[in-house]
This record gives sequence, structure tokens and C-alpha cells, in this order.
Amino acid sequence: MSDDSGPTPIAHCIHCSYELTGLAYSANCPECGSPVQDSLRGDLLVFRQPEYVLKLRRGAFLVETSINLTVGSLALMLVYVLTLAVAGMHNTWFFGAGIIVLTLVFLAGLVLFPIGWWLLSSPDPGRADIAGEQRARRLIRVTVAITVFSSLVSAANEMIFRGQLFSGSASSVFSQLLELIRTVMQFTTLAAWLVQFFSAMVYLRWLAKQIPNLRIYQRAGTLMWLGPLLSLPYCLLIPPLIALVLYGNLLSWVKEALTQIAEQQRGIGRPVSES
Repeated sequence: MSDDSGPTPIAHCIHCSYELTGLAYSANCPECGSPVQDSLRGDLLVFRQPEYVLKLRRGAFLVETSINLTVGSLALMLVYVLTLAVAGMHNTWFFGAGIIVLTLVFLAGLVLFPIGWWLLSSPDPGRADIAGEQRARRLIRVTVAITVFSSLVSAANEMIFRGQLFSGSASSVFSQLLELIRTVMQFTTLAAWLVQFFSAMVYLRWLAKQIPNLRIYQRAGTLMWLGPLLSLPYCLLIPPLIALVLYGNLLSWVKEALTQIAEQQRGIGRPVSES
């Protein structure tokens, strides 16, 4: 680092985002009073705002939990259906109750997924966005919002469709319109999920450099092609489940790495503010 009397290069305070350009290295941020030198230590996450690191960790935890719930519920449902079918119990109340419970667990995973990615893709308040990272992060958030919206529309459409069938009042034109909406929403959800997945892998590769963690960087690169490849034969169920397990494993590594960084920040005296 240059001598303490020199001017600060283009930089933003990692605590409050105030622009520090031109201030002396030995000065304090005019906005929050933290040392300017705190914001000039490089791009590694250990030198970033502790609240930001903890937010990323919460996001990684929720995404990992979401994937675990999804994989667990699908695997258990497969075993459950096959077991009770062989035992001749597929027409009992017990079978229906089990399906409802596993479906609720599956839906819980679907709810946690967008919440987790919204947190994990949070912008760093003390750092100017880099073009590539900014694009990936914004795409993640946009596609997560689109996926949630299309899922809600699809659910509402399905309820209306079934309600019309049950009441026997559905016209052919109205039924065709509902079917068209269903098809459009399914296509929209699939397209948004694909964009979100590739954007997430690009973003995680960028994040891996800030940790730094070569294993995360390489796994994200591998999943960029292996994930879609395993998901193509979705009717077989097992290959997509393997892809989800690898995805969840990657998020587990990210969570563990962020946990270590948070512990390291506490160890070097970087307290989290209570504001």
C-alpha cells in the first residue's frame, strides 16, 4: 500500500458505500467514521462488510435446505408409492395422507429456493458492481421473480380449471384459454429456470474467487454443462435427482466457506453492526 499521506484510489466504503476517492489512506470515512484502509484490502470476502457475508450465508443455507427438501421428498415419494403399490395399499387413506405430507415438504422446498437465491445474490453495499457479476446477479433476481410469478399464475389457473370442471360450467373456449395460459406459464417457468441456473453458476464462479475456493469454482463450471445434461432425461427421475444432489452439495460448500469467513471476521475483530 502507498504511504499514508497519498490519495485513495477510486473506492467505496465497505460499511456505508460512501465514495472515498481522494481521501488520505490514514483518514476515516466522512459518513460512518470507519478507517479508509478497511476498504482498500482487496476483493476477498473476508475484508467485506460482515453483515453482507452473513446475508450470503443465510441465502446459501436456504438454497441448500430447499434442494435437500426437494430431493428428499421426491426420493421418499418414489419409494413410498412403489412400496405401497406392491403391498396393495395404494387405495387406502394412509397412502393419500403420505402423498399430502410429502407434497407439502416438496412445496416448502420450492418456497425456500427463491428466498435463498434472493439473499445469496444480494449486492455488496460497499463495492461497485463489476459488469459480469452484476449481470449474473440481476439475471438471478429477475428470473427468480419470473419463476415465482409464473408458478402462482399456474397454480391459480389450475384451481380455476378444476373448479370449472367440477361445476360442469366450463365452456370449450374458456377451457382452451386456460389450457393456453397453462402452456405459456410452463414454458415461461422452464425458460426462466434455465437462465437462472446458468446465471447462478456464473455468479458462484465469481463468488468462489472472492472466497477464494477452487473446489467451488470448478464444481460450478462442471454443473454448467453436467446439470442440463442430467436433467434432459427428466422422465427417468434418477439423473435429475443426481443433478440436484450435486447442486445441493455445491451450495453446502458455499455455506461452509461463508461460515468460515464469518468466523474469521469475528476472530480479527470485525464486529457486525446492530443497525
